[in-house]
Amino acid sequence: MDRSNPVYQGRPGTAIGEMLGHVLVVASELGIPPEAAPVVLAEFDRELRFTLTPAIRAIGVLGARGAPAVPKLVAILEGKRRSQPILVFLERTNPHLESIRTLGRLGPLARDAIPVLKKIAEQDPKHLSDEGSVEVEAARRALEEIQG
Repeated sequence: MDRSNPVYQGRPGTAIGEMLGHVLVVASELGIPPEAAPVVLAEFDRELRFTLTPAIRAIGVLGARGAPAVPKLVAILEGKRRSQPILVFLERTNPHLESIRTLGRLGPLARDAIPVLKKIAEQDPKHLSDEGSVEVEAARRALEEIQG
């Protein structure tokens, strides 16, 4: 998964990003070995268009190893970073929605996110776009997962 892997050599940066994005999505479904956690967090920190959303999703399966990402996930929610492109191999998603879902997956480790999740969850979905109403429902579920 690491960018230094020979499979990525000689490829343009966008191709590497697309490949890593796919790898991160698959890894988030299958499980991420402990030794891969630094790679996931590094891709999250890079904030690149093809890997940000998949890296956020992957953080959700890291458990306690993903806890250091909570402040940045909260910052994404506060900044409304929906403008990042979504990837076609994911269901309708974006960094904002995946941050909400990931905070829920982290459960009590994401307690610092409760105020921003409450703000999202308290919105009336009737007055929002389809994307906004999905985020409201996701925030409500995340709060249940965090608060128990």
